[in-house]
Amino acid sequence: MDQIEYPPNASQLTNLLESVFNVNTRRKCAIAIKSIYGIKVKVPSPVPLELDLPNFEELNEIIKGTRYEMYALLMLHAGFRLGETLIKQPIKGNAIVINRQKTIDNELTTAKSEGPVIVPEWLLERYKEWTPTHHYNTVYLGLKRLFKRNGMDFMTPHKLRHSYATYYSMKMPPEALRRQMRHKRIATAMQYYVHIREEDLINVMYK
Repeated sequence: MDQIEYPPNASQLTNLLESVFNVNTRRKCAIAIKSIYGIKVKVPSPVPLELDLPNFEELNEIIKGTRYEMYALLMLHAGFRLGETLIKQPIKGNAIVINRQKTIDNELTTAKSEGPVIVPEWLLERYKEWTPTHHYNTVYLGLKRLFKRNGMDFMTPHKLRHSYATYYSMKMPPEALRRQMRHKRIATAMQYYVHIREEDLINVMYK
């Protein structure tokens, strides 16, 4: 491979990116390059993940009564990102208004996407009385260990947001789900977060 100049030029970086086989990894690298060097390189579109998510009710049972229950419930029943659960967000009526998050380094920043999220009444009442106290890594690793003990090595906290989108996509119109997920486009939620299985379709059609 030719020696890379510093700072590297767009042609060299493009060639390096093309050698990255995984499209989603290539996308992350391209975004990082644009951010660090300010060099315009092609950012490929993300490829939807094929996820066989656990049963929604099973997830509820697994997280029940654990020290990370509220964090997980917010991701599973309100579509929060992990960092958004680490801050007590403001409440307006029957909605929690997402505007801040904590990073993996425990820094307080603006949320990746802001806006109100309508939450179930039972969850809202619990949220009013609850205060988050754990750091990002504590919750992440705690939930990962919990999933692993229950035979779900592939599950991560962020996949609870996928489970939220999948479950509630069967209960609300796509535009409503887009608003709840705080996405700019309906396609983002429907294409990248919803993972409908044959079992889900059977449950809808035969209930």
